[in-house]
Amino acid sequence: MVKSSTRPSDSGDSIKINVVQLSPNPPDGGWGWFVCLAAFYCNFIVIGLQMCFGLIYIGLRDTFYDSASKTSLSGALFSGFNMLIGPFVSGLLTFYSHRSIIIVSALVASAAMFISAFATRVEMLIVTYGLIGGISLGMVFFTANVIVGMYFVKRRALAFSLANCGAGAGMFTLNYAVTQLLEHYALRGTLMILSGLILNIVVFGALCRPVDCHIESSEETQDTKEQPASSQGLLSPKDRFEDLHLSKISLEEYRLTKRVRRISEMSHSSSTAAIDTAIMEANRRKESIRKSKIKEICSSFFDFSILKNPDILLLSMTYIFWSANQIPMVYLPAYLLSVGQSKDEAALLMSISGITCTIGQFLVGALVDFAHIASHYLLTLSLILLATLTFAVTLISAFWSFTVVVIFWSIALGFGISLRVIVTMDLTGMDDFSRGYSLLMLFNGIGYATSPPLSGK
Repeated sequence: MVKSSTRPSDSGDSIKINVVQLSPNPPDGGWGWFVCLAAFYCNFIVIGLQMCFGLIYIGLRDTFYDSASKTSLSGALFSGFNMLIGPFVSGLLTFYSHRSIIIVSALVASAAMFISAFATRVEMLIVTYGLIGGISLGMVFFTANVIVGMYFVKRRALAFSLANCGAGAGMFTLNYAVTQLLEHYALRGTLMILSGLILNIVVFGALCRPVDCHIESSEETQDTKEQPASSQGLLSPKDRFEDLHLSKISLEEYRLTKRVRRISEMSHSSSTAAIDTAIMEANRRKESIRKSKIKEICSSFFDFSILKNPDILLLSMTYIFWSANQIPMVYLPAYLLSVGQSKDEAALLMSISGITCTIGQFLVGALVDFAHIASHYLLTLSLILLATLTFAVTLISAFWSFTVVVIFWSIALGFGISLRVIVTMDLTGMDDFSRGYSLLMLFNGIGYATSPPLSGK
């Protein structure tokens, strides 16, 4: 809360302008660890559901008996819209709090997953699970990861890595849980229970309160002898609209002190005219503010100017191709069954993948913050490992060999998930992080949404 006082003006003909700036004051700990916990659970649910879709896919195939490409489309859209929604959420964060966006989105996602349990056709699942569920949980995912960066500076890489460990924990836990749920409650019961897990995001979203700010203020005094007489004690300076960013909010308070004339000196007609003029001016300014806000929202949704930075453009293109990791995550369980492995062995491998992915996510934060290894070197290493090991899957058939490949593949995947945030922050800084990360998610989502359907039959 900002408080200011007005001192009486000797001449009575001056305007005192108090410029108050509220800048985020990252605590680098404290409540930030609870925000990190909230982001952990959000990643646990969102990425966990992405990565366990390979097992849900088997349940969908056995329930609806549709083609592989059509059946996998709901999962592909779910993963794709988790990322594609980034620029839209970045614009909303200019006007709404992180906490409110997470809570409302979680409620919508829970309802969408519950409705999916009653789907009778794959097309209905594509809408409820893929579109509505993907968009709403994408809003949760993006918002939760952005607010972590606002609470940390010195240990930002470690905080991001800990939050993103939720992705690996979700892969490990939900893969095993979904296998057991499908066995005992079938597809529809599984989706209902997943709806309840999503609803828990509401509680964790409540932890994401705004960052405390420190106040900087300055005062200016301007002569007002030239002010038009029609103001009649009402302040009407020219409005100034400035861009609002997550890292800096500027509020300007105008206070006008003028010598008050006796009411008896004002005629009834002039008072009425002044009131009418004030009402018209207020309506005009209200309409101007409304149009300006709409224009600002639209421009924030479609602001691609940051792509003029060649490093951001290259990183975005890199993560389009990195999204091909979604193909083995969707089809690996079915592929394991086709080469003679059991469902339990397939579920075990996916759980092992989750554990080692978590290790990779934590390890990359420690390497960046404590070993001071450049993040782009680690990203290059993870890309090489992912490509090599994905190719190796086609050459093996024994369970132990699958286990070795999955362990190292998942560590490399964990590197890529955490570095997605860390490298973006390194390239953009805090001021442009939301815009840069949202566009990276957009390109990432294009790859997620297209790769599984294009690779299926």
